[in-house]
Amino acid sequence: TNTLSAGAFSGDGSALSGVSADKTTGITIRNYSTASATPIDLNGEAGFYGPITTNGQSANAITLDLSGTWSDGDLVIVKAYNNVVADSRPLTIRAVGAGTFIDGASSVVLESDGAAVSLIRNGNQWSIF
Repeated sequence: TNTLSAGAFSGDGSALSGVSADKTTGITIRNYSTASATPIDLNGEAGFYGPITTNGQSANAITLDLSGTWSDGDLVIVKAYNNVVADSRPLTIRAVGAGTFIDGASSVVLESDGAAVSLIRNGNQWSIF
């Protein structure tokens, strides 16, 4: 096993040698439609969820369901659309499945334009961070 240590680091790292990685991942960008009030199933697909730019304004209340099969450490980040109105057009993220909660609640509601929430899967629960 190799150990990497550094007393200091500056610059872009281009002069580093002997450093390797066996895996790199990014966050998958996914878009949801605001054209319909029908709940949208996320189907176990982790990533960043934002509104489709061509319909980022909505006259509908939107619901995203954390449906499907998830693994520990799966990350879901949700960004609300513009034109969110707390009483009539909120963005709701629902925990789906028996005994599944988001920090003890059945759902999280975003009530402000551009609001966002990050969720991470831990067992059969979701934690907000």
